[in-house]
Amino acid sequence: MSNLIRAFIAVELDPAIRQELARLQLVLQQKLPIENGIKWVAPDNIHITLRFLGEIDNTSLASINVIMDRIAADFPAFTIRTAGLGAFPDLHRPSILWAGLDQGADTLASLAGRLEHDLTGSITEEKTSAASDKFTPHITLGRIRLPQAAVPLSKALKTLPDPEGYTQSVSHLTLFQSRLTTSGPVYSVLATAPLKSKGQAINSA
Repeated sequence: MSNLIRAFIAVELDPAIRQELARLQLVLQQKLPIENGIKWVAPDNIHITLRFLGEIDNTSLASINVIMDRIAADFPAFTIRTAGLGAFPDLHRPSILWAGLDQGADTLASLAGRLEHDLTGSITEEKTSAASDKFTPHITLGRIRLPQAAVPLSKALKTLPDPEGYTQSVSHLTLFQSRLTTSGPVYSVLATAPLKSKGQAINSA
C-alpha cells in the first residue's frame, strides 16, 4: 500500500466568498445547455492554489511544513478581492473557468514564486510537479471538458454583469491533502502556516 499523499498549498476562502462564487456558478449553469461539458468545482472546494505538490511522502511532508512556515513568516497578512470572470488560455479555447483577483494579486504571486523557488530547491522535482507557466492568481470555478462548450460559455459570460468584488483577509497558508474519489476530490487540511500578522486567529477548518 502506497504511503504517498496527493497534496497542494493554497489560500482558503471565507465561506461568504465561496457562497457568492457558487451563486455565479449556478447562474452560469442556468444559462448553459444541460450537457454543458463543464466540470464545476464543488463550492466547499473552491480555493486559491499557490503550489501543486503532486504525490509526496512523509519525509517530504515534514520539509514542506518547515518551508511553508519560513515563507509565511516573511509575509504580513493581507487582503484579497475578487474581480471578474475569465478563462484559460482564453474564451476561444477555454480549459479553465476562473474568477479573477485584483487586490492582493501581487502578494499571491510573490508567495507562489517563493514556494516554487524554495520547494524546488529542497524537494526533488519529481515530487513538486508544478506547472511551468507563469503563475496567475485566480480561483478555479470549473474545468471545460468538451471543446463545444466554448461558444455557449463565452455567450453566457457576456450576458453577465461584472460580478461584485468580494474581499477577505488572508492570515495563513494551508497545506491540503487531496483524495480522489468517484464523486470528486475530497480535501483535508494537513497543516497551516501563519503569515506575519497582528494577532489574527489561524483558521484550520
